[in-house]
Amino acid sequence: MEKLSEALLELNIVKMDKGKHATLLGEAHEFIATGILMRLGFGVSVVSVRGGSYDLIIPAYENFSLDPAKIVFLRAQIKTMKQSLSFIAAIRAGVNRTYKAGVKEYKYTEKHNDLIIGVDESLLNLYLVPTRHIQKWGGSKSK
Repeated sequence: MEKLSEALLELNIVKMDKGKHATLLGEAHEFIATGILMRLGFGVSVVSVRGGSYDLIIPAYENFSLDPAKIVFLRAQIKTMKQSLSFIAAIRAGVNRTYKAGVKEYKYTEKHNDLIIGVDESLLNLYLVPTRHIQKWGGSKSK
């Protein structure tokens, strides 16, 4: 029964290269998060430039006011997650590049984005974390 459960959770059923599949999952999770936010009524904008510190721009209202003068634009980074949500960027650097530990990686700050949205790889739950809260935490937070 345990092997059946593992088989049902297997995402890479075509046995694609692990790095390419991780990139594909990231793209899929951006679409999923965008769709869920749109279903909730947010006019989400997808950022065209890849590799930046945010993937989406989400208009939101201060204090739940629908006054257009109170609109704020949140820059959101989408992250694939399993048991924890990482707040570290630039650790994979793409499938065709050489990885050098500690050279480009950094922890997100409010300079980079306003919101980190974790997409649970198995259940597709969304975890929304304002970037201003992560400064007191380490490089990740368990769900």
